[in-house]
Amino acid sequence: MMKKLIGNNKGSALLMAVVAIVFLLILGLAVTTLSLGTLITNVADATTNDAYYAAEAGVSSALEHVKHEVSNYYATMIDAVGSSGYGALYDNFFANILINAQAYFGEPVFSGGISTHTTFGLNGSDNAQKTFTVTSTSTTADGTQYVVRGNVDIVRLDVRPPSINFSLPENHVIYSGGAYNAPGAWGGLRLSGNITVGDISQDPSYYTYYHSNGTFRVRPSGEPNALEDIFDYTVTYHSPSYTQPDVTVSNNGSYSAPKDAIRIIYGNNYSIGGDNLGGGLIHSTGNLTIGGGGGGHRNVDIYCEGNLTIGGDGVRGTASKRIRIYCKGNVTLANSVKKADIFCLGNVTIQSGNNGDADDKLNIYCNGNAYLTGGNNCVNVYARGTITAGNVGTPNVFLYSYSNVVFSGGNINGIIFSGGDVTVNSWMGLKGAVFAKNNLTSVYSDLSYNQLEFDKAFNGASDFLSFLSSHSSGSGGSSGGSVDISNVIVSQNIAAVGRK
Repeated sequence: MMKKLIGNNKGSALLMAVVAIVFLLILGLAVTTLSLGTLITNVADATTNDAYYAAEAGVSSALEHVKHEVSNYYATMIDAVGSSGYGALYDNFFANILINAQAYFGEPVFSGGISTHTTFGLNGSDNAQKTFTVTSTSTTADGTQYVVRGNVDIVRLDVRPPSINFSLPENHVIYSGGAYNAPGAWGGLRLSGNITVGDISQDPSYYTYYHSNGTFRVRPSGEPNALEDIFDYTVTYHSPSYTQPDVTVSNNGSYSAPKDAIRIIYGNNYSIGGDNLGGGLIHSTGNLTIGGGGGGHRNVDIYCEGNLTIGGDGVRGTASKRIRIYCKGNVTLANSVKKADIFCLGNVTIQSGNNGDADDKLNIYCNGNAYLTGGNNCVNVYARGTITAGNVGTPNVFLYSYSNVVFSGGNINGIIFSGGDVTVNSWMGLKGAVFAKNNLTSVYSDLSYNQLEFDKAFNGASDFLSFLSSHSSGSGGSSGGSVDISNVIVSQNIAAVGRK
């Protein structure tokens, strides 16, 4: 009987072992299932994180791109101040920046099959400030999508400085805010037209003997100088904007231009010849010499970071495009330049050539001195330094110096204006008018007011004077010329929208 009971206990132990094994299997399966679920969740969370960070990167990049476009647009507006196109740029400020931002934005690049798609929007009814909204949707390799949105508030500013109301005393052959000196001019001085001076160094009869057809007066004490406020403009260099040049010229090399070709040309210290370009852009990081035949390179803007010499048949704009020439060094015009505006940080020398046209004059702005030594030129010249003219026959000019004007002979038709002195060192024939804020010294000269020549010079300088007026401050002021981007960004934020 006892042996049977022991055998039965053995069966119970076997049953208990089976139950224990089954329990352990169930427990293991549960743990495995839980671990697998956690792993799947972690993988999903990691994918979501990757998607979020990609979308956030897209928004951050897009907001920086918007601010970059704002900065570029303000630079374009500053460049257009004084031109007929400024109004449209100002009126379409927000719309144009939105178009540029969408057109030129490049999506960031990610590894692992992640990509983003970014859109730009514009909100707000205030014409002075609007909100640019960027939305970036990221997509991972498994199709997970996440959306992040950002906003930046931008202010529109009118970058035009206060204009100077430029006017000249009427019907004057001479207006001198300071003294009028005519030493040794007996028998060689002829004056015709109204004359107003601040003082005279000789007996009044000395002047009136040679004066006709107008009044001669010394400005009474207490009467203000009519030329007290003058243009104060400082030329700045504008860098060209392009992606890749069509032609790269070797250092100290040369390029022979194909006839009528449109090219973007880049190099350092090089020359251009051959037939004439029909459009494009020329950029040199050093000196640049431009020659060539066939009537002149047409519709080509020029950017020179060294010294620029223009010879050959010159360069010119057309009825559809007025070209711009920027130079950090000195400019020498050895032949014709027409339908153009020249901005020079150094000196400008006009050696020869028929520069400008009577009905479309060449405009020159320089920070240094300007020298007119030859040629029949229809030009408007602004120089912060001294303008020197000698042995020239200029049919239609408006010469404006912030400092001084010096003549050493020749015939000039037009208007001479100096923010300092005007000095005539040898015989000069002038039909038009001379204005000096300070003193005028003139010997052996034939100066006559000519209404026709005055009107031709003044009317032909309307764009020139408008540009100076809108880019200058009054005497001794600064011209501005830049916008601090931090002053036009009101606020910026980025927020997650969530999985899509």
